[in-house]
Amino acid sequence: MFGLPSFPKLLLLLLVVAVVWYGFRWISRLDRARNEDTIGRRSRGRAPEAVDTVQCKICEAYVPRLNPKACGRAECPY
Repeated sequence: MFGLPSFPKLLLLLLVVAVVWYGFRWISRLDRARNEDTIGRRSRGRAPEAVDTVQCKICEAYVPRLNPKACGRAECPY
C-alpha cells in the first residue's frame, strides 16, 4: 500500500523542497535588508538637539546661550 515512490517522484519532491527552502531564505534576506534600511533612515532623519537660548536686548531675537553670533546691528552685544 505505501511502497517506495519512484525515482522521478522523489526527484520532484526534492526539487520542490529546495525551491521552497531557497525562496524563504531569499524573502527573509529581503525583509532584513528593508528593516536595516528603515533603521538607517530613522537615524539620518533625527531631530537636532535642543539648545538653550537667550533673547538679545537690542534686536529681541533669540540666540544660543553658548557661542552666540552677532545679528549685524552696531549695538548688538554679541
